[in-house]
Amino acid sequence: MTTTSAATDGLAVRDRLIGGLAHALEERRLVDVTMNDIVRHARTSKRTFYEHFADKEACFVALYTQACDGLAAAQEQALDPAMPVDELITTLSRVYLAYMAAGPAIARAALSDIVAGGDACLAARRQQHERSARDMRGLFARAAELQPGAAIQPLTMESAAAVVGGINELVLRAFDLGGAERLPALEPTITHLLRSVVLTPR
Repeated sequence: MTTTSAATDGLAVRDRLIGGLAHALEERRLVDVTMNDIVRHARTSKRTFYEHFADKEACFVALYTQACDGLAAAQEQALDPAMPVDELITTLSRVYLAYMAAGPAIARAALSDIVAGGDACLAARRQQHERSARDMRGLFARAAELQPGAAIQPLTMESAAAVVGGINELVLRAFDLGGAERLPALEPTITHLLRSVVLTPR
């Protein structure tokens, strides 16, 4: 086996383990997921698990990071800063809610269960929260450049972070009150929140 094929096989096993945790989260909350759950879904052994991850939290950080990367990619594909600002705000809301609804078990764990994780989980959460705030700030800054008459006001990192945190709490509340089917109903609230922060009051 060549070095390249061995590395590829290693990545495939790592992805299976991450997928195993994702499947396990559909059955129970992160705190209740066991190593046996992960390796059962991944169809591998505990020994193999420890060749790739130090513990369950490390595997979850990998899953969480992968999910955040997927959301960022979905937003980048759907959002064009040249869109009329109202369309841009609505599209941003819809893409986020659709992504969360498509993987509710992972979304709930990412918003709630991660807080009870170790230092690595909390550090990953901080990093991704900052990333989302930077991306939002950059998106509307670029929109303001392309649409000088759109009355888009500059976002500070603090205001962008507050919006990201507020939206995440709305989604988590929806999960608590009834599950992913409640997410589409959040769109008017999220778009109103974004408009109130992004657009200059008339």
